[in-house]
Amino acid sequence: MPREFRAESWSSNETLCRLSQVISNAADVAAPLISQHHIRLTVEHPIGDPYVDCDPVRFAQMVDNLLHNACKFTPSGG
Repeated sequence: MPREFRAESWSSNETLCRLSQVISNAADVAAPLISQHHIRLTVEHPIGDPYVDCDPVRFAQMVDNLLHNACKFTPSGG
């Protein structure tokens, strides 16, 4: 049975975040794992460097999860 989402167990500290900075930081943290899997990652920043209203910790976790999944499912050399 799937775990239910409970609003009281979820905290959010939303603030205005620079999108490129959050993504670059996550890429820097994941760099050793990416290198270990012999994968190439290119980060291209959008024109205008937009800001997003988000919880920076949760957003960084989301990007980190995407990068880890990319490492897990991308063939070596990809």
